[in-house]
Amino acid sequence: MTHTHDITPTTRQSTPPAASLSPVQAVSALLAAACTDPNPPTWLPAAVATVAGWHQQARAADDARIFDLTAQLSTLRRQARRHVVQAVTDGHIPRVGADQTLRGWGVDPLPQGFDVTFDIAIRLTTTASDTDHAWAHTHDMVLAALSTLSVAGRMSTDIHRGHVQPLADRTDTARRSQYTVTGTATVRVAVKATDASSACRRARRLLRDALADVPPGEVDIDVDGIHQHAVDRCDIPLDPDTD
Repeated sequence: MTHTHDITPTTRQSTPPAASLSPVQAVSALLAAACTDPNPPTWLPAAVATVAGWHQQARAADDARIFDLTAQLSTLRRQARRHVVQAVTDGHIPRVGADQTLRGWGVDPLPQGFDVTFDIAIRLTTTASDTDHAWAHTHDMVLAALSTLSVAGRMSTDIHRGHVQPLADRTDTARRSQYTVTGTATVRVAVKATDASSACRRARRLLRDALADVPPGEVDIDVDGIHQHAVDRCDIPLDPDTD
């Protein structure tokens, strides 16, 4: 069975009597109505266009109203977006319809979720009884270091074994040797963005900032050697207050 979403509510507030008000008073009335209407108001596209027209006129005339109109128009657009995001979150309208609505109002479409995957070179010198023990210690140390990362969105990490090389003439009294261990940490960072390119830039910036905050320790993490190798779409919940 195919389900369709009705994006037209059964009742809506009527358009505020903007014609009888000053521009700033009219915008205030529109905002008041938008804040009390649980659905995207049908009059909102025309209201945004009208206020934008007042905004341009005030700018051209160097009118003091420009400051009030700029703030009011920005608030009106944010309120319109919040209505649409909430409707999508509640399942009242499909995401495609929401993007079409926002574009029609001159507002950016909803962000999408992207999983961006990076490879990070790691290196560690450790003392161990054998190569497997050396790798196990490295694996645990890298996970411990990366677990401190504070990256917005969802993140997961895989550690891949590289080379485990014993250092000559470096054996302690317990017959344990020193090993140089290399490997790769594959980190997936989930971010919200309007397109894949923006998602990759945002994810790389978040990851670099997070790695820079990792306290110095035994693990050498190549912050400048981050290599991106994949970007995929994923589902991330929308937030009406931030999206």
